Amino acid sequence: MGQGWQCISRAEYAELESRLGARVLWRDGIAWRRVKPFFWRPVFPYEVILPGAAVKPPFGKCSIYQHLVESAAVANTWVRYVVFRDVREYDIAQLGRSHRKHLQKGLEHFEIRPIEDYTRFVEEAWPVYVDFYLRTRYEYRRDRCRLGVFQKWAKPLFECPGVLVLGAFASTGLYGVDISYWVEQYVIAGPTFCRTEALPCRVSDALLHSLRETVARLNGVKAIWMGSVVRKHGINDFKLERGAVVEKMPAYCKMPSVFFKALKTLWPSVLERMGFQMILLNVCPWGCLAGGM
Repeated sequence: MGQGWQCISRAEYAELESRLGARVLWRDGIAWRRVKPFFWRPVFPYEVILPGAAVKPPFGKCSIYQHLVESAAVANTWVRYVVFRDVREYDIAQLGRSHRKHLQKGLEHFEIRPIEDYTRFVEEAWPVYVDFYLRTRYEYRRDRCRLGVFQKWAKPLFECPGVLVLGAFASTGLYGVDISYWVEQYVIAGPTFCRTEALPCRVSDALLHSLRETVARLNGVKAIWMGSVVRKHGINDFKLERGAVVEKMPAYCKMPSVFFKALKTLWPSVLERMGFQMILLNVCPWGCLAGGM
């Protein structure tokens, strides 16, 4: 499984994300992605930059940017990632009893294998995605519910050697999809979606297990990056209960002072999610955390 999967560079990954529809801008060899309106982070989640080295990223004066730094001594915020570490040591015996039962049920119902044909993927995966959207109302790139848009979005996945597309198949067809990217020393989790009727059959457990088994056979991979901690605890819990950990990393954030003051007064929870816990407590050992751009 995944024998043709190849490692790509962070620059190649940034190009892929751009082709998949992310808004990506380059500055001094670093690719930045718009995460939210006015808010930017490096495309590669482990990109470490010295504070001040990107004083004027290509976003405009009314934007916010945040990136990792080498140590807490030069940080003013934190980012929290959900990751699977020690990937080569993965063993289902490490899972709790209930999760092993869930996994067994998933593997009994589904066969997990790579999808390598673009045409077949579009034919079988698009109805699965539409079902997923109708259940979740997932807003990001909801235009993929249109077949033409889905076809255009899927094309780069099958033109980049750093992409692994896993499908969960039953006798009646495709029921779930999981997409991942192998970028330098990390596997980065991409989109995952499934049919509603597959959820009680534990399709998500089967897909995650197959990804972890595949990564365990790769050389040089430090971790599987599952994304940032999100507000919906159920999404975090699914991963954490199966062996993932929260990785807290020092970061530097810069925003216009007027934005910072407005968020602190009206939406302090937004600042907290960005890692501004220290400033919310009015304890700031690093000096000013926000300023003009």
